[in-house]
Amino acid sequence: MEMVTEEEVNPKPRLIILKLSLENFKSYGGTVELGPFHKKFCCIVGPNGSGKSNVIDALLFVFGFRAAKIRLKKLSMSIHNSDESCQNIPSCSVAVHLAEIIDSSADPNDFTIVAGSELVISRTAYRDNSSNYYINAKKSHFKEVRDLLKSKAVDLDHNRFFTLQGEVEQISQMKPKGLSEHDEGLLEYLENIIGTYQYKELMTLIDSELGELEEKRKDQMKRVALVEGEKNSLEKLKAEAVAFLDLENSISSLKNKIMQKYKELRGANEKAEQLQRQFAEVDQQDVKHRADVKNAREGIPKLNKETETLGKKIEDAQKSVGEKRKQMERMEEELKRVKGTKKELDEEYSAAVESIDTRSLQQEKQTKCKLLISKNETTNKCKSEVDRAHANLDMLNMTRNRLHKQWQQATTAAEKLQQDLHDMTQKNG
Repeated sequence: MEMVTEEEVNPKPRLIILKLSLENFKSYGGTVELGPFHKKFCCIVGPNGSGKSNVIDALLFVFGFRAAKIRLKKLSMSIHNSDESCQNIPSCSVAVHLAEIIDSSADPNDFTIVAGSELVISRTAYRDNSSNYYINAKKSHFKEVRDLLKSKAVDLDHNRFFTLQGEVEQISQMKPKGLSEHDEGLLEYLENIIGTYQYKELMTLIDSELGELEEKRKDQMKRVALVEGEKNSLEKLKAEAVAFLDLENSISSLKNKIMQKYKELRGANEKAEQLQRQFAEVDQQDVKHRADVKNAREGIPKLNKETETLGKKIEDAQKSVGEKRKQMERMEEELKRVKGTKKELDEEYSAAVESIDTRSLQQEKQTKCKLLISKNETTNKCKSEVDRAHANLDMLNMTRNRLHKQWQQATTAAEKLQQDLHDMTQKNG
């Protein structure tokens, strides 16, 4: 079963050369366009002198290689001069058309250009051996060209994408390693291609620092060994010091425990004294209660006697009230009788006035008036006696209520004393 890589499933963009545009460059007079190139592999074939090597020289020219690398003594010699008519050409230029593509998974020869990734880098050389660089027809500097291509994984500082004519044989004849700092051998060449040569100075510095650190480490290890020996010699003293500290801690702990027990004992003594004071107070209260009980027992007969006396007074008052009520009833009946007699006398007086003469009537009138006055006096006297009876009745009721209230208070006090006597009896066992 054929394995499918992640790049085949999800291809990533990569940079390729689409074509070259040459104008009066070396053997190419006028404007010549080479391309389009295949996305993976291209071959340039032709007889000797047909300009095959000049295609590579054109790339080297754009990418800033020196004149010696493109087989020239000076840069102005790159301007086309095949005959006398070309002697007045002022300059030559080469433009490399680049783009990022995404390979098609369906067709191995098909690809898609990433939108906005097309790039044109060109260089123009003049008769005075000067030159200018351009990025998308905008004048620029070689540093900008170098940084731009480096961001696209084309490193112009370390040639990892060109193997020039004759370099394979030169590489095979290289010494394994350079004999001096400025001598280049196969190791230095490979480091230059891989890109690790730029770290050589840093690695030398790190090796130097590492050596210094190693010396410091050895010195520190000697000191550690010395300190370790001193530490071992002090182990016995350390053990004695630890034992002494443990003993001091034990003594401090015992002192704290003794102090704690002393505080507990002092608290217990204070509590015992407090209990003794409370017992003395209870004892005094018990003596007082016993005296109160004795007085209560002695006062019970007196209270009983007073209660009986008050009961008799209440009964006498109730009897007196009953007699007064009867007396009032009799007086009210007498008053009714006197009022009836007065009415009869008034009627007799009226009848007598009509039946007798004036003189006898006058005498009779006087007699009747005297009798009426006597009756009125009797009536007023009865009314006064009734009012006095009512007042006496009210006074007797007030006395009865007061005596009844005193009797209730005496009864309540007697019951309370009996309850206190009973509680004291139960408490004292």
